[in-house]
Amino acid sequence: MEVAAPVAAAGESRTDARAHARAGGLVLLLTPLITVAFLVVQLVAIRYAEHPADPMGISGGPRTSRSLGSVGWMAYSARVWTWGGAVFTLPVAVLLALLGRRVLRHGAEPGYATVTGIGGVFHLLGFAFVTRFNAMTSAVSADDQSGFIAHNPGWQPPAMLALVVLAGLLPAAAMFLLARVGRLDRETREAGPGGSAGSTDDP
Repeated sequence: MEVAAPVAAAGESRTDARAHARAGGLVLLLTPLITVAFLVVQLVAIRYAEHPADPMGISGGPRTSRSLGSVGWMAYSARVWTWGGAVFTLPVAVLLALLGRRVLRHGAEPGYATVTGIGGVFHLLGFAFVTRFNAMTSAVSADDQSGFIAHNPGWQPPAMLALVVLAGLLPAAAMFLLARVGRLDRETREAGPGGSAGSTDDP
C-alpha cells in the first residue's frame, strides 16, 4: 500500500500531463485562424463600405450615388492594406501552429511554455498594430472625401477588437497549459517509481 499510492499519483500526473500537452497543442493550432478571421472581417467590411446600398451585389445597376472612382480607390487601398496586414501577422501564427503540431506529435518539452509566451507577445502586438492602423478607420484615412470610411459597418470595430483579444488569449492559454505540463512532470518524478523525467509522449 505504501508503494501503490506514489505509483498511482505518478500515473495520474502523467495522464494529466498528456491531456494538458494535447490541449496546449490544439490551442496553438488555432492561432492561424485568427488571421483568416481578420481577412474575412476586413474584406466583408470593405465590401459593405464600398457598396452600402447593395453590399451583396444583388442588383445589376449602380449601387451608390457617390463617386465610384474615389470610393473604388479607397476600397482598393483598404484591400491592399488588409492583405498586407495578414502577411504581417501570419508568420508568428504559423510558427505557433507548428509548435502546437510538434507538441501533439512528440509531447511537450522544457522551454515550450517560454517560447509560446514570447511568440504570444509578438502575436498580440501584431494584431494590435494592424487594428490601430486599420485602413477602415477615420484616424488613418482622415482625408477621405468619398464617404467610404463613413460607411464602415458598425460591427467591424468590435469584431477587430475581439480578434485582438483572441490573439492574446490563445497563446496565453497554450502557455498556461504547457507550463502545467512541466509542473505535472515534476510531480511525476517526485512521486517515485512510476515517474518519468522525459516528455509527455505516449509509451
